[in-house]
Order: sequence, then C-alpha cells, then structure tokens
Amino acid sequence: MVPKMKVGIALFFQQVSPGKHIGSVGAPLPIICLATACLLLTACNSKTPTPSPDTLVATAGQTKLTYEDIVYSKAVHKAQNHGEEIDDTTGLVMLLKKCVNREVARIEKLDVSEADIDAMSDYVDTNVRSTEMLKAVKEVFGEDVSAYRRIFLQPKVVEKKLRFYFSTDRRIHRGPADLIERARQDVLGGASLQEAAEKNNLKFAKWTQKDPGGANPSPSPTAKKPGEDPLFEVLRSMAEGEIHKEVIENDKVFRLVHLIRRGEGEYSLEGILVPKQKYDDWHRGIALELRVTIYNPELYDSIQRDYEGAWWLRTVVGPGQ
Repeated sequence: MVPKMKVGIALFFQQVSPGKHIGSVGAPLPIICLATACLLLTACNSKTPTPSPDTLVATAGQTKLTYEDIVYSKAVHKAQNHGEEIDDTTGLVMLLKKCVNREVARIEKLDVSEADIDAMSDYVDTNVRSTEMLKAVKEVFGEDVSAYRRIFLQPKVVEKKLRFYFSTDRRIHRGPADLIERARQDVLGGASLQEAAEKNNLKFAKWTQKDPGGANPSPSPTAKKPGEDPLFEVLRSMAEGEIHKEVIENDKVFRLVHLIRRGEGEYSLEGILVPKQKYDDWHRGIALELRVTIYNPELYDSIQRDYEGAWWLRTVVGPGQ
C-alpha cells in the first residue's frame, strides 16, 4: 500500500511538458495521469476500514473481545493519563492482560459476583485520588453501565482476588510452608532459631524493623492498618527476648522471629525466613496454558512485531491458526 502511494505522488508531481514522455516509461502524459489516478485510488481503497463495534477481535480462553472493547480501552487510558492517546494494538494488549487475569481466576475457580463489583464500585467512588479523572472515565462509557462494570471495575476485583488467593492458598506454597514448619517443630523441641535454620538449610538473619504505627504503636488488633504486614501486630504484643511460636507470613515470606530488643517505633529481630513462590511465576505458569486468538490480521502482525520477545506471545495465535 505505501509503495504504491509513494509512486503515485511522485508521478503526479513530476514536471513534464505536454506531449512529452516521463523517463523511460514511454507513455504520453494523459496515460501517465490516468495511471497515476488509478494508483492513488488503489492505495486509498486498500486501506483497511474501521471494524464495526461488535466485530470479534480476539478471544482469550472463554473471554471474547470486540472492537468496541478496544475503543473503550483506548478512551479509558486517555482519561487516566492526561489525554495521552494510544493505538489499537496497545489498547488490545491492555485488554488481553486483563482477560488473561480473568481466565486465570476462572481456572482457579475464583468467582466474581455482581456484589463484588458493586463493592468495588463503592470503593472506587470513595477512595479515588482524582474525582475529575474518575468523572472522565465514567463519561467514556456514558450510559453503558455494563461496559463500565466489565471493562473498568471487574478487572480490579479479579486482580484483588488473585493476589489474596495466591498469598493465602496453602497448595501454592506447600513446599516453603513445609520447610518453615519443620524448623518450627525443631524450635519447639528446644533448638535455637539459628540451629533450626542450619539443620533445615534455611536462611537465618538479623535485622531492624521500623513500626509503621510510629514510636508508640497500639498493641490492639483494631490499630492494624489496611495492608499492614501481620508481623507488626505480633511484635507489638511480644516481650523482649521472646520467640514467637507460630509462623508469621505475608505475601512474600514465611517467618519465625525472636524479638531481641524493642526501641521507640522499631524492633531488633532475628529469625528464619523462607520465601514464598513469586506471584508472577505462579501466574505465568497458569497463563501459558491459555490460548489467545487474534482474528484481525493487522493487529496480530503488529502485536508480533511490537511485543517481540514477550513471554505471553507464546499463547497468541493468528487468524486461521
């Protein structure tokens, strides 16, 4: 398409005298002008028309995406990023990432109910950092409330559920959980934390931890802040020299801890640390089992070109594949 357009423009603007020939073409000017017009017409007609809103563009597992979804995705990005515009390819990739999340949640049997989406809607309305941005996002969807819930709210619910599930499901972290439990049993049997770590080939460390509650944090469970590491709730109630007899975990690690010394808003600790599996590794292992089909040839080609080397391209096939 592009070469024809360039040739047509070059011929059209070349200076010739009436009745003269152009270069070695050997054709008189009227024929050249006709040929030029045909080339320009061909170039214009070969441009791919914009798909209709309900055109199926891609599927990810059981999730279907239409061209209208891409339009919404691009408009939401623009509303959230100070008017920055993105192309169809980028809009589709953003949608695919959310769809893959949804499919991973489905495979793990994590349901997203209408009540979940209602709760997220209330949360977004009351905790948004910019009311103007949220207003702009809602204006993108207008009266299409279903699309607003499906494209904007539902992915937030899915992400939250996946993260919580990954953090708390014992099957996912069975290996590390078993290791820390063996060490715990050794400690209950009289071994020091360092001895238990060495026996089980685990990491033993000493470190200082600042309390997010400040210099005089309340030991009450109600004082715990949203998203706060459970370690601090335990430390606030421990005495100096005490070894906590239970495993303390957060999203990333299992711990057995000994409170050596308490300061103003900080703790001197030693303990055994056993890392959990990383979220991205777990998520990728499931996502690679999915099949993503892109039915639009131009979008498929541009994704293959623009995202060459991305791990998730292994799941992507084009039309007819």
